[in-house]
Amino acid sequence: TTKWSDEALKLFQTLTQGRMLECYVVGYHIEDSRPFVEIFATDENNRVDRIDSALLDANLAKAWDPSKVRPVLPRPVPPLSNTRLLGRTGNEVFVAE
Repeated sequence: TTKWSDEALKLFQTLTQGRMLECYVVGYHIEDSRPFVEIFATDENNRVDRIDSALLDANLAKAWDPSKVRPVLPRPVPPLSNTRLLGRTGNEVFVAE
């Protein structure tokens, strides 16, 4: 469905109020081109939460079926600010806390 339930909207608003959001399209449905996204929320302490995962965990969103997704190119790794880069292997980045 393309309509969110009241419960899903309430949880989304609770988790994102006053936070910076980043959303990445990871693919599109092969039949109707609906986007599949990852949604991240960052607070003032630079704590990051996966909003899409929270909605899935609360059974307020459906997991996507990989057989019905046309993937997009991988998103670039964002620049690291105020963080010491320790290393990188493939798509994994290791940073100092």
